[in-house]
Amino acid sequence: MKKTKIIILIIFMLSAVMTVISMRPSEKNIVEVVQDGKIIYTFDLLTAENQTIKIPSPDGNSSNTVTISDGKICMSDSECPDKICVKSGFLKSESIPVVCLPNRLVIRFGNEVN
Repeated sequence: MKKTKIIILIIFMLSAVMTVISMRPSEKNIVEVVQDGKIIYTFDLLTAENQTIKIPSPDGNSSNTVTISDGKICMSDSECPDKICVKSGFLKSESIPVVCLPNRLVIRFGNEVN
């Protein structure tokens, strides 16, 4: 019984450490806006001007609004039904992108400006 408790405790501690590591803010400045697997925009957040970009969905029936403000990027509006992407807020972590599944749009950290 004692070994089982120790194993459970070790598993819990490892999962907690992995969660903390994955939530760490990114040190990258390059972000990509990807739709249907294709990069449609690349920005360097250190030099990007504050701007708002409206991106139509692939079927043209709805759109998303991407906003860059003070070196941060977010999905500020979406015509999708659940708006999880908008509720995600600003992109912070390399392991957790901002995603709008209905409109097949992703904001993620990238490696270089094209």
